[in-house]
Amino acid sequence: MAGAEHVMERFAMGRSWAYARLKCLVSGSLLEQRTLLYRQPGLYIAPAEALRWRVLERLGVYRVGPGGFRHAAELASVAVALHGAFSRWELLSERQIRAAEAERGELIASAKLGEFPGGRPALHRPDLALLSAGGCAVAVELELSSARGARARRSARRGSPAG
Repeated sequence: MAGAEHVMERFAMGRSWAYARLKCLVSGSLLEQRTLLYRQPGLYIAPAEALRWRVLERLGVYRVGPGGFRHAAELASVAVALHGAFSRWELLSERQIRAAEAERGELIASAKLGEFPGGRPALHRPDLALLSAGGCAVAVELELSSARGARARRSARRGSPAG
């Protein structure tokens, strides 16, 4: 999932060229535009048919609602920045991490937090992961919270009111 500004930065395209390419991909059913928040730019996702065409159906269609829209947009910005800064590393999304771990049968970037009653591991997957050629994995989490929310959490730990 990415917006036009992410495409422009990632592929070093001008605005007109990026929108023309995105329009072409949408008309070819390779992308769908999702606009969830009023007066906010839309984000583009790959529909199921496009994932099948690229043999990526194991990832599943990216689903985002209004509550996760800002996180998804910011995460796309982080991914573009990481791709530029760590171009020799492989960058994986949470969906790609899940699929790769299922294929390999081992954890790549997820943290095992314990086990569910049936013995299945309780995992936390990061938003993104960078993988080096040598097999080193760096988990990347994006936390969106306000200063007031952070202050309230600190206060709750101390047992005093936030303010």
